Amino acid sequence: MTLLQNQIYEANFNYIGQALIKAYDTKKDNNQSTKELGNLIKCVNEMHMFVMGLRNEVQILDYKIKLAEADKLRAIERARKSEKLIK
Repeated sequence: MTLLQNQIYEANFNYIGQALIKAYDTKKDNNQSTKELGNLIKCVNEMHMFVMGLRNEVQILDYKIKLAEADKLRAIERARKSEKLIK
């Protein structure tokens, strides 16, 4: 996810969240639509937590890939050095 995509996601999430909270606050009485708005707010929060978890997993996997690539490059460099020493 690029920086621009991240900013768009955050802006959209905040806009939806603020709209839901505003609608929830304007409906003071405890009727069915207030309960539905409360459930929608919970759903949006769950979706956001899921996306954040996915982002964390991607960051961890990227870090592991970079470590593996660095190890591979070090091994190649050691092999080249030892090849030079043998010759």
